[in-house]
This record gives sequence, C-alpha cells and structure tokens, in this order.
Amino acid sequence: MPYLSFLASTHLAVSRIVIWGGGIFAPAVGAWFRVLEKIPIQNKLGVTVARVALDQLVAAPVVLSSECRLLQWELQDAGWSSKSCTECEL
Repeated sequence: MPYLSFLASTHLAVSRIVIWGGGIFAPAVGAWFRVLEKIPIQNKLGVTVARVALDQLVAAPVVLSSECRLLQWELQDAGWSSKSCTECEL
C-alpha cells in the first residue's frame, strides 16, 4: 500500500498549493497591483520603470521567501532533509 500513502501525501500537497495560490497569493497580488496602479507619474516610461522597480525590489523578495518556506515544508513532509530558507537557492 505505499501507493496509497503517496497518493494521500500528493493530495495534501495539492491542497496546500490550492489554498496558498487561490486563498492567499492571488488576493495579495491583486491588492499589490492595485497599489502599483496608483503611482502618480504621468510619463508612461517613468510609471512603467517605477512599477517594475517596486515590484522587483519589494514584492519579489517577499514572494520568493514565502515560496522557499513552502517548498521546505513540502520536502520535510516527504521525508527529505532540506536547507534552511536562508540557504534556499531558487
């Protein structure tokens, strides 16, 4: 019955991904993009550069660190030893 335990752990992993993606990540990113849309710069190039810079310098590190933490939990649940999140290389 090892297949059934693998199947159960797969359903757990998929459930976590669905909850993370649909319940946490999507609403947070939607709110973040609404904030970025309010940047009061009239120049199209300037507003694009400002939005990309803010997105990459503020939001990207937060998202990557949370993804690293989720990956670490998934690996631990699967019985793998994993590096700490400060050592995670994406």
